[in-house]
Amino acid sequence: MAAGRPRKRAKRPQEFTQHSQPWNYGVKVSKSDQPGSSLQSGSAPPLIKRPRFDVYQESLSSCGPNEVPSKLRPEKERQNKEKFFVGSREATCVNNLSENVIINISKLNMILENLRLMHDRLGNCKRYCPQINKSRTQGLCAFLTATCTSCNLKESEQAAFSEKCQGQTRRGPVTGNLNEMLALSCYKTKVGVTDLRFIISCLNILPPSSGYLYKKLNELSSTIISVNECLLVENQKFVQEVNMLTYKGIHVQTDTAYNRRPQSGGESATQSVAIVMEHTTSRKLPLCVSIANKLCSKKTCIHLNCKKNHRTEDSMYSTETKLAKENLNKLEMLNILKIDSLTCDASAQLEKTVREHSAKVQRPIRQYTCYVHAMRTLQKHVRNVDLTGPFPGKDKHLFQQKLATAIRRRVHFELVHIQRLFSSEEVYLAKAKAAVQNIIQCFSNEHGNCRKHSLVCLAHLASYSSKFLPYAKHLNLCSEDTEKLESVLRNFVSDVKLSKISRLLNTNKCESLHSRIFTYAPKTSVWSRNFDALCHSALHSCVFGTGKSTLILAESRGIVCNQSEPVFQHMVERDQRTAKDRERKSSLPYKYTRYIKRKQKCNRTLIQNSVFANSVNNFVTNEHSYTLNPLN
Repeated sequence: MAAGRPRKRAKRPQEFTQHSQPWNYGVKVSKSDQPGSSLQSGSAPPLIKRPRFDVYQESLSSCGPNEVPSKLRPEKERQNKEKFFVGSREATCVNNLSENVIINISKLNMILENLRLMHDRLGNCKRYCPQINKSRTQGLCAFLTATCTSCNLKESEQAAFSEKCQGQTRRGPVTGNLNEMLALSCYKTKVGVTDLRFIISCLNILPPSSGYLYKKLNELSSTIISVNECLLVENQKFVQEVNMLTYKGIHVQTDTAYNRRPQSGGESATQSVAIVMEHTTSRKLPLCVSIANKLCSKKTCIHLNCKKNHRTEDSMYSTETKLAKENLNKLEMLNILKIDSLTCDASAQLEKTVREHSAKVQRPIRQYTCYVHAMRTLQKHVRNVDLTGPFPGKDKHLFQQKLATAIRRRVHFELVHIQRLFSSEEVYLAKAKAAVQNIIQCFSNEHGNCRKHSLVCLAHLASYSSKFLPYAKHLNLCSEDTEKLESVLRNFVSDVKLSKISRLLNTNKCESLHSRIFTYAPKTSVWSRNFDALCHSALHSCVFGTGKSTLILAESRGIVCNQSEPVFQHMVERDQRTAKDRERKSSLPYKYTRYIKRKQKCNRTLIQNSVFANSVNNFVTNEHSYTLNPLN
C-alpha cells in the first residue's frame, strides 16, 4: 500500500434500504404506550428508549390485533458468548484445568515416582519439574499423564483409579471401582441416573454419560437378582433348622403391592410385587418373591424372554392370586419348607388359592387373616353406625371416632391377654367371644359380668377411672343404639372370623418391606427394565442392612473394600445408626411420646371448637382461610 494513502473504511450493513417500509408499518401503537397514558399529575415524562426484547415479547401478548406495545422497535437479543457458548465436549473438558477429578492418592504417587525414575535414568535434564494432565476419562475414572516441563519428558497414560480385583470376564478396558459403586448407589437409594449426573456436576466434576450409567445399571441387575435368589434359599434352610429344634411349625405371611393405587374407572398399575416372609423366627426373613410386569424397554420385542411377564389386556389386580400361587409353587418345588399356615389380608381370592394348593399338595394349610386389617375393619364399622344420640360434646362425628378408637383398643387388650393365658384354641374362642360382647355393658357402667368375662376391666379397684372413654364419661345411649353396637361386635366375634385371627398374626413386615421397595423405586418414576433388581435389592437390604448389603453386592462384582477405607467405615456406621434408631423406637419413652403426640393430633378438632380457645389464635389460624367466617 502506498504511503500516505488513506485506508478505506469497511461499509456497515444498512438496516434500512431505500424504499423499505418501517418495522411497524400497518400497525398502531397500543393506548398504554401513548404519551401521558400512565403519567400522574406533576410527574416527569419517562425517558424514551428501546424496550428489551423479553419485555417486548411479554407485552405483545396483551395487545390487540395489528397493535404493538411500543413506538420503538425492541432491542436485539444478544447472547453472552463467553457464558453460554458450548464448544466441543471433549476439547473443553479434557483440557479444562479448573475442573475437579477423583483420583486415588496411591496411584498418583506411583505415576510421579515412575516419571522421576525415568527422568533420573535418562539424565538429560538437571531440573525436574513434573506436571500432571488428564488425558481421558472413563465414567468417573480418570487417566493421567505426567510430563516434565523442563525437558518435555512424557510418561505413558496411567490409570488414577482403583481397578476391580476380580470378576472381569468381558473384553475391553478394566472397569474402575468408582463406576461400579456409583451405579450400585442407584439400587440402594432413591436417586436415579439424572440425579447422579446433577450431583456430580454440582461438584464441578465431568459426569458420566447417561448411556454409560444405564449400561452399568443393566450389568448390575442380573448380579443383584442372582445374589438375592441364593440368599432366599439360605433363608429357607435357616428357618428349617430352627423349626427342627423348636417344632413350632412353618408359618408365613404374604402381601401384594402395586406401583399405582387402585382407581375407579381405570387401571393405572403396571407392576406388582408379592413377598412371602416367615413367622417362625424373630428375624422375619423373606423366603420368596414374585414380580409381575407389564412394561418392556424394547421397541421391537416378541416378549418371549424379557422383563414383561404379564399381558397388557389382563387386569393388574388379578396378579394377587397369580403371584401367591407362583410363590407357593416355588416353595413346594424347592422342597425345603412345608408350610402349615399362611397369613394375608381379608381376600377371598387368596382363600380359594390356598384351598386349591392345599388339595394339590395333599397337606392341610390353614389361612389366617391379618389381625391389624381385622381391627381396622371393626373400627370402620363402629364409626359408620347410625346412632341417634344424645352425644356428649354435641358432635356426632367426633364422638363416634373416639368411641370406635376406644372399642378397638379394648378389644385389642382383651384378645392379647386371652391369647397369652390360654393356649387351647377352643378355650380362646369362648373367652374372646364373651369378653368382646361384654364391652358395651362395661362402657355403660354396668360391671356385673366384668369379673367373670373380662381380663382388662378395673372397675373393682378404688383407683378406677373412665378417662379411656370418649370425653371421660360412661356411655348413656338408648337401647336402639346399644343394640346396633352390640350387633357389630357379635358379627366380629363370629366363629369363622374369630378363628382366623386366633394367633393374632399380621402382615406388618411385608408392608414395611413394600415401603422400602418403593423407596428404592419411587412410584413417580417408571422402571421398565430394572424393577426386578430394585425389589431384590430391597429384600437383600432387609436381611443384612443397607450398609452390609452394599458391601456384599460390591464384593460379588469383584470390589473388595478394606476396613481402613472410608466406604467400609461409612457402611458400618450407617448400620449401627439404624440399629440404634430401631432400639430407640422400641423403647417405652419413645412409645409414650408418640402416644401423646397422636392424642394431641386427634384432639386438635376438639380444641379448635372449644369455647376456651384463644380468640387471638383463632384469628391467626383463620387468617388465610378462604371459607366464610360467620363470626365476622
